[in-house]
Amino acid sequence: MKRWSGVLWLVCACACAWAQALSLRGLIQCRGRGWTALRTQAEYEAFVDRLPKERVQMKQPAPPSQDPLLKMPPVDFRQHALVAVWSHNIHIEARVVAAHLEGIDMKVELSFETPKDYRNYAAPDGFGQYHLLEVEAFSGELKVDRVDEPGDDGRHTSQRS
Repeated sequence: MKRWSGVLWLVCACACAWAQALSLRGLIQCRGRGWTALRTQAEYEAFVDRLPKERVQMKQPAPPSQDPLLKMPPVDFRQHALVAVWSHNIHIEARVVAAHLEGIDMKVELSFETPKDYRNYAAPDGFGQYHLLEVEAFSGELKVDRVDEPGDDGRHTSQRS
């Protein structure tokens, strides 16, 4: 019985630690795709300043945005960094697929999932989707493998930077 309670405690502790990692998605003001590492409070605040304060919708006046990132969840930048990726269109999902330390560098795999006919969808100009992920702090470079999902032409592409 004691063994099972110890295992249960370990599972709960791991689940709580996992649940505390910041991983948020929403809309951002932008002019193109991109990604960056946020390593300081100032960089974090500048990123949050790009988020719409009201819901992005045609009917005006728009209600306030419900994006939880606007509340600026605390981040300990001595222990963690944030990796952000964003798309250039609200119909294209930007996401961090994987992230891990490789020496002093952070290697991330990004994905931009594009609906086959997204150009036929109405979309507000200057907004895209973002994904923000908390990772271990790192002192090196942000190394990116980018995988684009099939789009209008049905082809997959992969790029490294």
